[in-house]
Amino acid sequence: MQEVNLDHIADGFVFGEAPRWHKGRLWISDQVDKKIYSMGADNKLTVEHQLDFNPSGLGWLPNGDLLIVSMFNHKLMKDVGSGEFAVFADLASYCGGKANDMVVDKLGRAYVGNIGFDDTAYLKHDSENGPFPKPPTVLVRVDPDGSSRVVAENLHCPNGMAITGDGKTLVVGQSGSNEILGFMIDKNGDLSGCHVYALLPERPEVPMGFATPDGLCLDEQGAAWVASPISMEFLRVEAGTDNITHRIDLDNRYAIACVLGGANRKTLYAISCWTVSHERAPEHRDGRLGAFEVEVAGGEVLP
Repeated sequence: MQEVNLDHIADGFVFGEAPRWHKGRLWISDQVDKKIYSMGADNKLTVEHQLDFNPSGLGWLPNGDLLIVSMFNHKLMKDVGSGEFAVFADLASYCGGKANDMVVDKLGRAYVGNIGFDDTAYLKHDSENGPFPKPPTVLVRVDPDGSSRVVAENLHCPNGMAITGDGKTLVVGQSGSNEILGFMIDKNGDLSGCHVYALLPERPEVPMGFATPDGLCLDEQGAAWVASPISMEFLRVEAGTDNITHRIDLDNRYAIACVLGGANRKTLYAISCWTVSHERAPEHRDGRLGAFEVEVAGGEVLP
């Protein structure tokens, strides 16, 4: 396993999340500050949208319309121009907690996850009173006409998502476990054949006893670069294994999400924060963006 370091390239986020590489620019949600940023090769951040809702997952329809997951009111929002967003799909009936990450395929089908439980209450829970209930939840597909349906069940906090370069496999990190799952995508966008795509390692020193996946991305070899907040590290794990080839130790900062971008898709952009609490994050406005040059280029489907 190779230990590597990030170069610090930007900061000033309250709680950055859901990085995407889209048409030559990096896009980032600030979940707490209600902003969408983009950044070009000059590493200068531009505020693309100031929102009246808390954004999470980002994606684009084939016609270029931006989709944003609205976390707290459980909706998928669509850019309708002039800085305005309209409800594209209401996901409230599916969500056991905050609506969260999303990936959109080449045909404009959006796969949206949710936390599955009250994660704010979880962070405040006193473990001496017994385990906090974390029920399983579902993954929802929203089609280009705005209709929605459940496509996977019994998931434990489905979070970071990516689609393999051939468009045939949806990869989903379960933040309630150390499993990264894979699903086969059929021609209609339905999912089947749930399997363990990769496993993150044991970490006896952290509360859950293992690394847990948050935001992730895929390279051309099918390996996943994945953020593990609980163990404060980014990891590269090979597909079909628990073999970790690279590790980035954040030294007491929480790993949030990452994406492969840049001119040759060989720059790993990685977001971290001093806390995982949305309530506490504004105390220090200390979300950061780091970068690391990788050997294997990004291989997932780009939005």
